[in-house]
Amino acid sequence: MSVGPVVKHVYWTVRLNQEYFPPSFTTFISAFNLSFDTTATFLLLSSKASAALSGPKVSIPGTNGFSLPLNVLVGTVMFSVGLLVETVAEVQRKRFKKDPKNKGNIFTGGLWRLARHINYGAYTIWRGGYMLVAGGWAPCVMLMAFLLRDFLSNKGMDKYMGGKYAEQWAEYKARVPWLMFPGIF
Repeated sequence: MSVGPVVKHVYWTVRLNQEYFPPSFTTFISAFNLSFDTTATFLLLSSKASAALSGPKVSIPGTNGFSLPLNVLVGTVMFSVGLLVETVAEVQRKRFKKDPKNKGNIFTGGLWRLARHINYGAYTIWRGGYMLVAGGWAPCVMLMAFLLRDFLSNKGMDKYMGGKYAEQWAEYKARVPWLMFPGIF
């Protein structure tokens, strides 16, 4: 599971990112990712702490009796779907922004018509899925709560979007009530 986030982050940095981030910010994000990924990897590989080795098992149809712990199955689905949704959303936005006729306009199509910060919601889901596989239900819930609290306590994003897109942002917020998770939140 560690490879997926690395590949996604490299792809985002090299192909999708269009913003400048100061070294202090990128250092913080890199340190967070390193500490999270290292912790999750140790939890996953430790026979004493790994949630991948315990819990109720779910038989996989058509595999001649092969089964996986429920948290591994659910976590893998969360991880895969979250990583895919985040990447697709970022690619959609990049394509929109690349077209000169869209300069100064906010992207509200594709997955972004479902939630205003669909990328952050998907990020929270895949990080939670990774932790669910590695550490189990409690660490998953704690991590997702931390990520949600961190995002919600940062009013800078709404202020930035409102300042940059003014009326477009207000209309978008009115049209798309969901912040991160379509139909939920």
